[in-house]
Amino acid sequence: MSQNTNQQAKQPSGRNPQEGYRNAMQEGRSAFSDAAERTASGAKEAYARMQTATEEATGVLGETFQIAQGHGVAMTLKAIDITQANAEAFFDFFRKILSVKSVPEAVQVQTDYARKQFEILSGQMKDLQEATQNAALEVGQPARASWEKQSKIN
Repeated sequence: MSQNTNQQAKQPSGRNPQEGYRNAMQEGRSAFSDAAERTASGAKEAYARMQTATEEATGVLGETFQIAQGHGVAMTLKAIDITQANAEAFFDFFRKILSVKSVPEAVQVQTDYARKQFEILSGQMKDLQEATQNAALEVGQPARASWEKQSKIN
């Protein structure tokens, strides 16, 4: 009887030690399962945010490249127009210089051509500078808009 009394003292309220162990293991498994589910859920959410950000960045890059391509074509066409205008001006000068009758007249034709070309080139460079500045602003616009959008979200 003293042995039964010792066992009862070790087992409060008549519970089986194996049952307590099973309950503790079940609670541990449940807690681990809950933690794993929360971790997996967090990872899924992080992946979805990353995927959305990647898609947005890809869209921004695509839009940027389209704008840059359009400006590249416009700048090329502008350069062709400038080259054509300068070539025509040179051929006009060449015709005039071939038709001069004296050295002073040749000097005058040369001076007029140089002055006119300097004015034309100054205007052409100003146009190219403005076009380049506008292109730079427009090319950067999608990235700026995306940055501002992300700044407002965060």
